[in-house]
Amino acid sequence: MTQTIFAGQLKIPGSTLKIPIASIVLENGKVGFNEVIDCRGGKVEFYNASIKDHGVFSFLSFPDIIKYSSNVGAIKLALRMNEKELYYYLREKFKLSQKTGIDLHGEEKGILRPPSLWSRMSTGSIAIGHEIAVTPLQMLRVISAIANNGCMVVPRILKKIKKDKIEESLIFTPPERIMREETASKMKRIMEMVVEEGTGKRAYIEGVRIAGKTGTSQKFINGKYSDSLHVASFVGFFPSDDPKYSIIVVIDEPSGSFWGGEVAAPVFREIALSIIRLREWKIFGNKHFLTWKDRANENKRFASKN
Repeated sequence: MTQTIFAGQLKIPGSTLKIPIASIVLENGKVGFNEVIDCRGGKVEFYNASIKDHGVFSFLSFPDIIKYSSNVGAIKLALRMNEKELYYYLREKFKLSQKTGIDLHGEEKGILRPPSLWSRMSTGSIAIGHEIAVTPLQMLRVISAIANNGCMVVPRILKKIKKDKIEESLIFTPPERIMREETASKMKRIMEMVVEEGTGKRAYIEGVRIAGKTGTSQKFINGKYSDSLHVASFVGFFPSDDPKYSIIVVIDEPSGSFWGGEVAAPVFREIALSIIRLREWKIFGNKHFLTWKDRANENKRFASKN
């Protein structure tokens, strides 16, 4: 049986998991949208581990925790939920550690241990995308639910089957609401801020509203997290005011920089630009049409933003 990497290869999600974590806390009324949280200068002692941020963050608002991808802030948010609640939402609502049902061979269900097997550090580890493994498709499905105003769909490769003059449409599972539309709308805005001002700025395309999240994780090898091998990712959708495309970019063991915002976000941007050029969408902010002839000039024009 051939395994499809998109649906069959498990990865540690890293900071992309902060999106479902933040959604869960917001959905349950455990945080105010504009609430400011003490991130303790970007460092916190969590049981036997010292958790650090990539920057020195003292006080961050709820959106800023996601925008700047604060580990300390994400841990503080996750600790507002009890273990059983967190597990329930991740598994039963966001369907992590469950197969998506896509019509491809070799799909993996992911890894999310039940709370009975968690340690005292597990909530904090899961908050920053560790102690859990997902497929790229699972994470893309979660982000797409936010694009779909809080409704999750079963992904499909085929829409219908046609043989000679006989055409058969496939049966589709109705979308399932996993969060309130209000929650999805707020999370969508936060993800736009990630691209406009935060760690995902290199996915920015002038005139196109993009929502996304960066992710960087250490690989788990021989029973421990590697200090030298990483997975960089970026997941998002566009145009975020009327979503049509969801994209996930996962780079295994990038050379040089290993940050998702530096190596995966630009790839997302190039894929999105290719889609825009192919469909010749009008970039309303610039009042012009992108065509293949525009490519060289357009890339030069945005080079300073990368």
